[in-house]
Amino acid sequence: MPMTAIINATTTGTVTVVAANPTGRIRVLGYHFGSTAGVGLTWLAGSTSLSGVTRTLADASVILPVSEIGGMVTPENTTLSLNLNGNATVGGYVVYDVL
Repeated sequence: MPMTAIINATTTGTVTVVAANPTGRIRVLGYHFGSTAGVGLTWLAGSTSLSGVTRTLADASVILPVSEIGGMVTPENTTLSLNLNGNATVGGYVVYDVL
């Protein structure tokens, strides 16, 4: 069953988007986020990169349409996080399930 989590980041560094599931892997099915300033964002599983740097423009949105196939998957018992390489307010949501 798909679930959603809020993306809410305001400073340089890493913010946890989905807490680790002790017996499962988090699979990203889609996401939508926007930022108040140009910033680079990297999806992480724990401290390991799941993506390259996605660069945004001020007041722009990034959308990965929801798909049952999914995309990025974390290892078991690992958080899904987002790292910002600059100061910006980033907000949105991620749709995910647990395998």
